[in-house]
Amino acid sequence: MTILFNNKFLKGFMLCLVIAIIAIFIQKLLQRNFTKNIVDQLLIAMIIGFFIKQQFSLKNFTSGINFSSKYILEIGIILLGFSMNFTHIMSNGLSLLFLILFATLLSFALILLFARKIFNISSNLSILLATGNSICGNSAIVAIAPILKATPSEIGIAISFSAICGAIQIIIFPLLFPLTSLSLYQYGIIVGISVYSIPQVIAASFAVNNISGMIATQVKLIRILFLGPLALLISYIKHQDVGLRRENMPTARIFLPWFIIGFIIAVIIANTINIPDILLAYLKNISSFFFIIALAAIGLKIELSEIQKIAWQVIIVVIFANILLLTISFIGINLLELT
Repeated sequence: MTILFNNKFLKGFMLCLVIAIIAIFIQKLLQRNFTKNIVDQLLIAMIIGFFIKQQFSLKNFTSGINFSSKYILEIGIILLGFSMNFTHIMSNGLSLLFLILFATLLSFALILLFARKIFNISSNLSILLATGNSICGNSAIVAIAPILKATPSEIGIAISFSAICGAIQIIIFPLLFPLTSLSLYQYGIIVGISVYSIPQVIAASFAVNNISGMIATQVKLIRILFLGPLALLISYIKHQDVGLRRENMPTARIFLPWFIIGFIIAVIIANTINIPDILLAYLKNISSFFFIIALAAIGLKIELSEIQKIAWQVIIVVIFANILLLTISFIGINLLELT
């Protein structure tokens, strides 16, 4: 590809790569000093990119930034499929599985309706907020964003405000646990269902007890499994909507982006072939690193004016999402007698 020898492309890609490395270093430094993974590497990379965007002209970096925000992101999504392990479902009771399924579907629908109908937030941003908060945080947002053709600002808004609330949960949840009558098992379920991202789930649950941490992590991993079906559904709905708007397309057909096909193939391979754990670990790390590079690129494309116009509405939606998930999980563990 001649693009690889283009100086502007290389400068843009290298900028994203350097930001990703700096973000990893900062996150490791924070984790060493605070013993908890409070701030996700994706968020750090995006924030660094955002501040660089506000201070410098990036006209000569555009092609590399665009490549990183699209193709590096999509390859990362494919590799993410190797982390989808269905054996987690088999290790939990049907009651718990039902609660996770119900909480995920209901919260997605209600968050989407709340954002669209109450605050008239754009369809793309509403879906990103609903996906991130109901399923698995930043990874879900960056996986769904290419299907929606979401703008960098929409991605940035969805991730930043949701992640901030998730960071607050890390501090508040362990402090409130002693004031409740919850068992360690129940606390783990609640954290796994209601906390935003995997690192934040781990931090908020293991801070209380290892039992809570193991339960919370498993619950969160099961929630992540819904990402694949949701991606297929959104892809179909978006394509159908476009098809119905075109005069030359009276009927809509199912369309799957190439990276979603790759994601599905990766999931099938991971659950049918005995892949060595060390290889799976490498694939997971590469996927995570690609996401960090992509989020750095997305940060470099965010427009501040777009965030300012919608900030307070998004904050309220995210708070609503947190309260909703907490309520569903509290009611669920009592109705299903999960002790």
